[in-house]
Amino acid sequence: MSTFRSYNYSTGKSFPERLLGSLIFLLFIGLLFYLFFQLYLLMWYACPILLIIALVLEPKVIGSYFKNIWMQIVDNPIGGLIQAGINVIGLPFVSLGLIFKAWAYKKFGRLNQQMNQDHFEEKFTPYEEVDLKDRPSQHQKQTTLADSRYDDLFE
Repeated sequence: MSTFRSYNYSTGKSFPERLLGSLIFLLFIGLLFYLFFQLYLLMWYACPILLIIALVLEPKVIGSYFKNIWMQIVDNPIGGLIQAGINVIGLPFVSLGLIFKAWAYKKFGRLNQQMNQDHFEEKFTPYEEVDLKDRPSQHQKQTTLADSRYDDLFE
């Protein structure tokens, strides 16, 4: 007696139902892309303000950022130009990152300088010069301090 198994992968929905579900899903994804693009445009128009905020918080951050891009272009022209192009396309997100970096540098950079201020001050401990002629030699100290119970083993 042989058994025959049949597998069916159908969802039980007709073609128009599947087509309608796919169109609704694509419409939802398109709506999300549209909203993201509108947010991107809004941030693009706000970029000068965001860069000014970063510049007010800490000017060194913006200078070091552009210096880093320039060094990339000098070291590797193709890679540096690609990096600069990606940074121009993502300028709204880069400006937000620069604001965060400037805030963190301002907040924690000064705190770090205050905490480690003792390490940068030069402090010297006064010392006396000792005349080596008056001191017993190191070998003499060891022989006097050593236990004499085992001296006969090493002769």
